[in-house]
Amino acid sequence: MAAARRDFVSEITLAKESSDVVVRVIQLWFVTDMNSKRKYYAMEMVLLDEKVVAVVDITRKFSANQNTITVGGSFAIDPLTQAKIRFNNYGKLGGQLQHEIFPKSVLNIFCKVGTKSLYKNPKFGFSIDLKP
Repeated sequence: MAAARRDFVSEITLAKESSDVVVRVIQLWFVTDMNSKRKYYAMEMVLLDEKVVAVVDITRKFSANQNTITVGGSFAIDPLTQAKIRFNNYGKLGGQLQHEIFPKSVLNIFCKVGTKSLYKNPKFGFSIDLKP
């Protein structure tokens, strides 16, 4: 029996009617909304791809009948530097540049912007994690 054909993330296009990708569910948990005391579930999946590191996070809030889908990825620029990006279905776009300054000490530079409300200012920040 031949192995089933799977598509890489880079091969998924709108021209294809369907694609077969391999995912692994990392976590499935219930969270209580602090305002309404209702529970909703969240699920985090990783696309298992040899070419791209990608993550899909799906959150379902039953009380508001609302889904949030976040797609993200990571790319190693060099052995000490990683670039990360994420985007959700509400138009929130975030990026992060992570550089290891010393062993176990990391500099993070990040930005968040709402693509549906461009009149608002984007949020920028940085952090330094120093460990001995």
